[in-house]
Amino acid sequence: MPLNAGEYSIVVKNIESKRKVLQEDYTAAHADSVLFDCSGAGASLTLTLPSTPSPGDFVKVVGRGLPVYVVYVNFNNEFFKSQASPGTTGIDVNMVEYEFIYRSSSIGWESIPDADLLIV
Repeated sequence: MPLNAGEYSIVVKNIESKRKVLQEDYTAAHADSVLFDCSGAGASLTLTLPSTPSPGDFVKVVGRGLPVYVVYVNFNNEFFKSQASPGTTGIDVNMVEYEFIYRSSSIGWESIPDADLLIV
């Protein structure tokens, strides 16, 4: 079941300022800033966090643009912070920013803020 529709778009910007506009599933790299755009896709997209991160690596999810229904964040073949349905991570499109940071092999990925996304 999709979350509330919102105004979001996917743009990926890495540390070298290279930019891509995506409307499909994406595997993030360190320092990516991702905006979601489902206008040409289905009702959901999956963002996969880096599988071999180093402590301090991060990925930001920020939003504005075109409708997004559900965004799933996947790392280590597990979905993070279920909001859409059990076993998945739905990022509500009313959110402004969500940052995932890799702490260590024993802690793994954490979200900042480590609760829900900021609500506008």
